[in-house]
Amino acid sequence: MLRPAMERREDALSLAMKGNVAGVMIERNPGVMAIYTVRTWSTFADPAGRPLIDIGTKPTHVSWWRGGRPATYAEVAESINTGVPLLLEACGGVDDRTALDANVRRALALARRTTHDHTA
Repeated sequence: MLRPAMERREDALSLAMKGNVAGVMIERNPGVMAIYTVRTWSTFADPAGRPLIDIGTKPTHVSWWRGGRPATYAEVAESINTGVPLLLEACGGVDDRTALDANVRRALALARRTTHDHTA
């Protein structure tokens, strides 16, 4: 995340490997990244049987970064809020809007607690 405004570039290798990944990728530069540390984790299979990692909802530490510096809450919130429509599109909509809204609120609350500026 040294260049948060950089556009995503693809080459022959990345295009060739697109079908060989687990889960669903949102093809964008989110502008921020989280370092999310946990004590335990587990694996589970996506619908195609490929392995994904469940890191849970109880991190021991979280830090957010943008451009080589700690990210602000506003930067993290913007990334989460602009990513949700892309996630919905990638998943083909959502059957349970209440669960999605709860997950977005939980992500924003985590960001508020773990960013350095703690502003809303």
